[in-house]
Amino acid sequence: MTKESREIVSVRCYNSRFVIEEIARGGAFSYSVSERTGRGMAQEYTTDTYMEALTRFAYCIDMHVQYELRHNSLLSKENNGILTDSACIKGSLADDFTNKIVILKAEVLRPEYRFASEQLQFAQGGFGCSPTARGRMVSCLNLYSGKNEVYNREDFMGIADYDALPKWAINALVELHTASKVLIEPPHKKNEPTR
Repeated sequence: MTKESREIVSVRCYNSRFVIEEIARGGAFSYSVSERTGRGMAQEYTTDTYMEALTRFAYCIDMHVQYELRHNSLLSKENNGILTDSACIKGSLADDFTNKIVILKAEVLRPEYRFASEQLQFAQGGFGCSPTARGRMVSCLNLYSGKNEVYNREDFMGIADYDALPKWAINALVELHTASKVLIEPPHKKNEPTR
């Protein structure tokens, strides 16, 4: 007896993809609900009815969204709204990004990650830090999560203005400096000339 499966519904939610598959076996059908992550399949649930699979699918997505909402509510909305180019030093796209706090364009991020906590990055290196280099890659450290991330130079709005940084970002910079002894160049004020 051969087994054939086809994907019926798929929804991306944060770092997971939730899928309903229909599995056909000799005229009988069953349904599989799975959560797939970058590391493979996290969990799978199989049932004989589509409505039960759909109910489980909706439940899994709801639980995932509720978790992310709790996580994101740890930061107040006033300190975690979307940053615009008004939070950048004018003309800073022409400056070197190395050891500076840079701000990602919101449109580079998936909708569920469009927060200041995801936009603020500490540029550690890469050819893209230089405005004149042929390479575009910028290696960054996410100020909020502490995760290493990689973006292209054109993904950034510019270098952050110190006055525009939320308090949590300044605290993260102090911790980064203390923990790593990395020389972090302070962001320039808008009215200060850049070097």
